[in-house]
Amino acid sequence: MKSLKIDEKQPAGSSLVFGVVGEEGSSSSNGKKKKKKKKPNSSQRKKNKGKKPEETTTEKAKEKTVLLRTGEGDTFEVEQSIVLSSQTIQSFIEDSSVAENILVPLNNISSDILENVLVYLEKHEENKVRSVNEKQELVKWEEDFVKELKTDKGTLFEMVLAADQLGARGLMDVLCQAIADMIMDMTTEEVREFFGIENDFTPEEEAAVRAQAAWWLLQNE
Repeated sequence: MKSLKIDEKQPAGSSLVFGVVGEEGSSSSNGKKKKKKKKPNSSQRKKNKGKKPEETTTEKAKEKTVLLRTGEGDTFEVEQSIVLSSQTIQSFIEDSSVAENILVPLNNISSDILENVLVYLEKHEENKVRSVNEKQELVKWEEDFVKELKTDKGTLFEMVLAADQLGARGLMDVLCQAIADMIMDMTTEEVREFFGIENDFTPEEEAAVRAQAAWWLLQNE
């Protein structure tokens, strides 16, 4: 998915997801003259004032967008409802003085990684009612999503950092579990290599640590 530039001329109220701007249907005139409506008197104005259909918080959020700018300078326009599970973005929305098109700088996240994050957040959109079949499909999708990430350790680690910066707990839990599964059967040396950890123990110090660990295991069997 390529990042798209924001179309500033797009009319308000358009459907926007991941920078994709939907086209509004054009209205046409049938040639008939419209009857002029009588202006309400002062009492009618007071009575009608503020009478609008009630909207839930979720419905309002779906009509608004947020702008996410990556460290590479790319900007993604996303529906607020998709990113509500991000505590960082939610804080920007709550603290902002504007209602829509709030700019959230994500300087430590690349465009490619943000795209992956947004795909996950869209699939796990909050406040969305799902059927039993949809929930099962989501579990299967998540398994495939994690399986693909496991083939690219670098992307997996960058996703963890992005999830941490965004405060996306659900995504963080999935990624950490994936890493735990990958290192579960590894030796100490393999784990060091996996995480790029340099062994700063001398052979004597390492032998002492192993002896202490063996003693602790025997005491707790």
